[in-house]
Amino acid sequence: MSTSSKKSKINKKFIMLVGGFLLFAAVVLGGIFYWSYSAAPERNVKFGDELVATAKAAEAAGNADEAYKKYQEAISRFGRAISKKPNNLVYTQKIIDALDLMTPKTSGDAQELYQTRESYLQRRTRSAPENGEVWLQLINSLNERALLFNQSDLWKRVAEVCDEAMDRIPPTSPQFAIIQSTGICAELNRGEILTISERETAETTAETFLKKFPQDENVWASLLRAIAFDVQSLTMASRMTEAKERDAKFNELLVQAKANIPSGANIGISELQYLLLQKRNQNPLATPKSILAVLDPLLWKDGNRESLEFGTCATLVGNKLADLSTIASSLNDPIVLQRSIESLQSYCDRHPNSQIEINVIGRLQVAAEQFDKAQATFEKLLAMPAPKVSMLAAFVDEVKSNALQEIFGIEFSQFEIATLPAEKTAALAKVQAVRDRLSKILPGRDTELSLLRLDAKLAFARGDYLTTVTKLEEIFAKQKDVAADLYYLSVISLNARGEQGAALTKISQALEQYPQVGQFYLIRAGIEARLGRLMDAKRTISNLLVREPENAEGLRFMAELKKVPGDGAVNLNDQVIKIIGDAELSANEGFVESAVEQIRVALVTYPKDARLQQTLCQWLLFLGKTKEAQDAVAQYLVDSPNDPTLKQLQILATVPSALARINAFLNQAKPDGTFASENEKAVSLALALTNLRDSLKQRLQTASDESKPAIAAELAEVTAAGKLACAKAMELAPGDIALLDKLYSESIADKNPELAEQLVLLAEKNCKDPTIAVLLRGRIALEKNDPAKAAELFEQAVLMPSASAAAFRLLGIAREKNGDVEGATEAFATSYERRPNDLTTVQLYTANLIRAGKIQKVREVMRSAMLAMPESPVLRNAFFDLEATYGNLADSILERKRMYAIRPSDTENTRQLMKLLIESPPSRDIIFNNDGSYRFSQVAWDAIGKERQDQELQSIALQHEAESKLLYDSLLKINPNDHLSTRIYAAAMQRAGKGAEAEAILFSAAQKATGVDTWKYWVELGELQLESNRMVEADLNFRRALELDTSASSDASRIIGKIWIDRREPNRARQIFEAAFAKQPNVQLARNISALRLETRDFVGSRAMSMEVVKMSGGVSTFGDKLLLADISNAELEESYSKSDPAETKRIFGEFLKAIDDAIRLEPSSPLPFIVRGSSFQRQFQRTGDIELARKAKLDVQRAIELQGSYWPSYRLLASIQLDGNDVSGAIQTVRKFIEQSPRTAEARRALIAYQLTSGDYTGAIQTVQDILLLEPRNPLWLRTLADTHVAASLRLEAAKDNELLFDITKDQNFLIQSILLRSLNSPPDFVGILAALKLAPELVPTTPFFQMIGAVAIAGTAISEAQKNQGIVQLREMYKLVEPTKGGLTDQWILAARCLYPPETSQKLEPFVLEACANKPDSPLCRALAQSFLDAGTSGIAKALEYSKRALELATTDDEKFNAIRILGGAEYKSGNFVEAGKWFEQSLAIRQDDMAAINNLAYIEAKFLNKVPQAIERARNAFVTNPANADLMDTLGYCLMKSGQVPEALSLMRRSTRTQPTAMAYAHLAEALTLSGRNEEALGSLERAKALRPDVEAQEQIDMVTKSLDAAPRG
Repeated sequence: MSTSSKKSKINKKFIMLVGGFLLFAAVVLGGIFYWSYSAAPERNVKFGDELVATAKAAEAAGNADEAYKKYQEAISRFGRAISKKPNNLVYTQKIIDALDLMTPKTSGDAQELYQTRESYLQRRTRSAPENGEVWLQLINSLNERALLFNQSDLWKRVAEVCDEAMDRIPPTSPQFAIIQSTGICAELNRGEILTISERETAETTAETFLKKFPQDENVWASLLRAIAFDVQSLTMASRMTEAKERDAKFNELLVQAKANIPSGANIGISELQYLLLQKRNQNPLATPKSILAVLDPLLWKDGNRESLEFGTCATLVGNKLADLSTIASSLNDPIVLQRSIESLQSYCDRHPNSQIEINVIGRLQVAAEQFDKAQATFEKLLAMPAPKVSMLAAFVDEVKSNALQEIFGIEFSQFEIATLPAEKTAALAKVQAVRDRLSKILPGRDTELSLLRLDAKLAFARGDYLTTVTKLEEIFAKQKDVAADLYYLSVISLNARGEQGAALTKISQALEQYPQVGQFYLIRAGIEARLGRLMDAKRTISNLLVREPENAEGLRFMAELKKVPGDGAVNLNDQVIKIIGDAELSANEGFVESAVEQIRVALVTYPKDARLQQTLCQWLLFLGKTKEAQDAVAQYLVDSPNDPTLKQLQILATVPSALARINAFLNQAKPDGTFASENEKAVSLALALTNLRDSLKQRLQTASDESKPAIAAELAEVTAAGKLACAKAMELAPGDIALLDKLYSESIADKNPELAEQLVLLAEKNCKDPTIAVLLRGRIALEKNDPAKAAELFEQAVLMPSASAAAFRLLGIAREKNGDVEGATEAFATSYERRPNDLTTVQLYTANLIRAGKIQKVREVMRSAMLAMPESPVLRNAFFDLEATYGNLADSILERKRMYAIRPSDTENTRQLMKLLIESPPSRDIIFNNDGSYRFSQVAWDAIGKERQDQELQSIALQHEAESKLLYDSLLKINPNDHLSTRIYAAAMQRAGKGAEAEAILFSAAQKATGVDTWKYWVELGELQLESNRMVEADLNFRRALELDTSASSDASRIIGKIWIDRREPNRARQIFEAAFAKQPNVQLARNISALRLETRDFVGSRAMSMEVVKMSGGVSTFGDKLLLADISNAELEESYSKSDPAETKRIFGEFLKAIDDAIRLEPSSPLPFIVRGSSFQRQFQRTGDIELARKAKLDVQRAIELQGSYWPSYRLLASIQLDGNDVSGAIQTVRKFIEQSPRTAEARRALIAYQLTSGDYTGAIQTVQDILLLEPRNPLWLRTLADTHVAASLRLEAAKDNELLFDITKDQNFLIQSILLRSLNSPPDFVGILAALKLAPELVPTTPFFQMIGAVAIAGTAISEAQKNQGIVQLREMYKLVEPTKGGLTDQWILAARCLYPPETSQKLEPFVLEACANKPDSPLCRALAQSFLDAGTSGIAKALEYSKRALELATTDDEKFNAIRILGGAEYKSGNFVEAGKWFEQSLAIRQDDMAAINNLAYIEAKFLNKVPQAIERARNAFVTNPANADLMDTLGYCLMKSGQVPEALSLMRRSTRTQPTAMAYAHLAEALTLSGRNEEALGSLERAKALRPDVEAQEQIDMVTKSLDAAPRG
């Protein structure tokens, strides 16, 4: 046998052995595994049960920690068992039972354990989905939570679980109906957020259920409650039809419910809730009797109040009984309230662990003012042992926290009613102790709402209103529904901080949440009344009285409000105000003794009036009658011992030293009887002494030499004391805000940045308010001119809860300086809303709005602010000024009259009333009765007829004139040297067309004036004379003013120079400033000189003086310096274009842009740099036609308007840019938009008129003038403008009427002459009108030769017979005898009259008539006048014009006669086409008068256009233009000359300036030619259109035709 066969044999013995072992292992080990598997859950359960028993024993032994530990271990064991048998309901119940036995350690632990319990309840439903008991157990747990918190999401969860359960368990299950009932109730409890469809489904389901289970009280109650609240919602939404339908539904179901469950307590509660809602809606059926009919059976058996047994409420569970008690407590019935307490107490006796219900008992006892019992109840609650795991345990801290808050409220109320300081201190300590107890319950949770509420109240009790507001704002941010008392504290605290606007907002929010709290209406009305919003206050009180018609406080308040006629109206019935006002006027006029006597007399009638008493004592002290003052104060203090003003006056009367008086003030008791703390005294002393020091410094500057030593000594004493006081105050109260603010201001004034930084550090360390340090840092940034950093810091501050109105105001300042105008507006608006009675905020806010051009908003804010601060004359005057311009002129006059009636000593009001009375046009609206009512309604006015109307208007005009004179006289009584009043009076007279009277007033005042301001009168007089172009007289008076001015700052020079600048006389202004600078150099004069040298094209001198400015400023360049440097560079840039040096141009432009950027960096809020740069871009565009430059220019000007929407130069530049683009209508709209907000800006209105004339809109131009005449109907400036506009529109007769009105107003015969000239130059002459005009001044005709001449012609022109006509002709011919001796003085007037009779254009009789009159012996003036007449006649008269102008030259005996003859001769040669001869004649005229601008201009034009002498023409025109930069003809001529030389870009710039300054057809035609040469044909077409609209003469039409032909020949693109 082989080896291999042996190896392959099987060892059967071995296999059997192994197989047997494996079988044994399988059986034995399998059994062990099975035993282990099956026995493990039971063993864990057994261990768990044992651990539960151990835990109970430990708990019984008082070892809570051991018990807690064992319960946890037991739960772990049960959990292991469940892991083996997850569907075993016994095991999960054991965990739930163990959890129910545990006492949680903390509220967080309790919540976690409760959630664990709930998770096992849910697990059981998954283990036994058809087991109704399991589902009900979970649903009850969820329902418990929903009942406790009554939140919609919790009710939704209950409803969803109920729906899921009903899907799983069989309908036959005994729990099915209970679960269905619970789900229906849960869905109905979500009523407020259900859609209409969902609500209808829920109600239908409920009704269906009740048909099957009519005894289910919970469903009845839930259904009724849902419908009741729906009725309320519909009623509040004014959906009354639907509300009535739902109301009927409620009552129908209520009847059914009561029929099925007659004694259902839950149904009774639903009915009660319904009745209370209906009572709120003033349903007459919801009477107290009907409410008690439902309530009493609930609380007393059978509704019998004598019964000791409870009614059906005994069947209620705890939460329902608590609901009933809350309803009962709202009825303000002490018997019902006490019964509610007893019913709850009975329930708690039966259920001693009912902590929530016990809490309700305590709150009801508080409501019943059973404070001791309430406190005992809450203490009992706090002493109760911690509950086992439950919903209550999860929120036990909240329950206990609530109890402590209630105790806090009780103690706090005791603090509030305490009167003595010691009582208050003790009560406050108890309040603090309760707060400390609460913090132990809520450790590390200082931001918990409950602690925030207590801290806010504590801060309020201590008078720390900042902390109060801060804490409350945190609460408002975190909590939607805030308790009413917290709103109250917030409002009071905001008021105490001076933020009445924020307080008003807060109380309004409170009323939205608590419309039933009557006190809130009273508080809001009080704030509104203090802010002057009396109509709002009346509305608020009316709303209160609708709710509570018998509210005594509301009725009293309304009675007081009705005594005042309306918002801001002055109470003219208060005689005391009138008496004091009259006495003040006497005192201001220097008659203080008389004023005192007036007050004494008044006190006989009004002996108890505190205002009279205080005024008398003050004036007695002023007169030095100390003993009388002491006696008076002592007498008045007997009746008013707590009057703070009288107490202060007593100190002033009895304590001689200022330092001693301050200490006496500080040691006075406060109104509540308490005294200031040492810290408060230290701060007050420091502030008082520093303020006194500042006051003494001001007094020292204006004091007489005799009184200076005494003031200086007192100043030294006060300064030393102030330093010590500040040091002590900083030691005791380093975090005091007022002290830090004062010291910071002083550090800035003293330029001590180190101290400012130290104060910031102190604020960070010691201030309760975290915003203070941030605000101080922001203010430092502002001082360093870093508005961006300042804004960043202020933005941080306003985000803090303690941010005040001042923080928003500072943010507004920073944003505005940073150029963020809209952001600044927003910040100022918030500051104003929070504190509408802060004058600084109002001024900053309105200034911002004015800059933004929001005039109507300014009016709104000013009115509101004026009402809030009625005693502020600054606001009141500003508001009335606004109203006079933009609002109701009549109201402004009336209110100023009322103010004057009670306060005649208010000089600013008197001045403005005087001005208004003079300037206001007579109209029905300003005719008042004595009581301030309108004398005529519109109907009555129409009824009296035109004649009576004119009489009334004339009467009121004379009355106003007389009243204004009396007002002016009263102002001069107060101060004979009142320059301001004189200036206003004279200016108003001037605007009213009484220029002669205005001049007489100023001249008289100037002669009488004494003192250092005398020069001002002469300046005013000179400026007035300039208005009528009396340059010589004006210049004489300016020189007189300069001689009288002794000020070191050359004030007269500054003002006179500005006047010349405004009149575009830069050379005169420059002379004034340079003379002043030579006498007394100062940096401002240097700046003015540099600017004027620049304007007169002295670039080198301008730059040299600008360097001098930098030297004088210590090397520091201001914003103005940078802007001036930019202007210089810009002018040099213009020059550089003519030198063809691109590199130099680029360098200068870079220098210009850098200067602009530097200026913007220094003052980013100023529009000026953007206007300067935009203007430069515009001029470059005008040169090049580069659209990108126009776009840049527009961007800059738009930014300027954003920064300051009321700045005319910005709009002017924008309109100019629009004109460059031929957008005339856009330019007109731009200017019109500006005029809407600033209707009295003369330059803007003149620009609009010019643009309208340019566009051919003569009607619009006339209307624009007439619009301003509605505001200033007698202003000669605008009447002259209207006349000029009528002339431009070829309406000469209308212009004549304008001049006649001017004559009627001013009595200046020049206007009458102008009228007659216009009528005589009309075609045909208006002879009838001339005669009528002469009748306006019959007294002037005998002494005025021209009137006699033109009168003779008019007689001839209107003659109805040949004899009459001949009489007029003869009379005119004979009058030449008066002309000849005058040597030309009357020649032009006589020729003008003759031309009316024989127009040279149509008649051949003029020459014979003239020669006959002079007996064929004409002198030079007559020949010259005759030549001019023929020249004016057109081409037909040129030959005669040449003939007579040559005879005039031959007969000339003086240079003037030669010059006039040559000038006409040159014009005649020009018109005849003899340009060489014309040029020679103009050259000859310049030999006589070398500076004659017309001759220079004409000659340069001829040289350039006809004589091919372009370089010579350019030099001539440029030299003239340097000295006359505002002359539009020179601009046009120089531009034309440059165009001829090929310098088109510079030509374009000048031509555009010419069209802006004086738009004429020829100027626009020349511009069109230059544009054509530049290839800018579209622009050229636009200029041609404007030229055509300006009614071109023959020569201008020829130029237009030439350019048009050129454009027609140009190739089309």
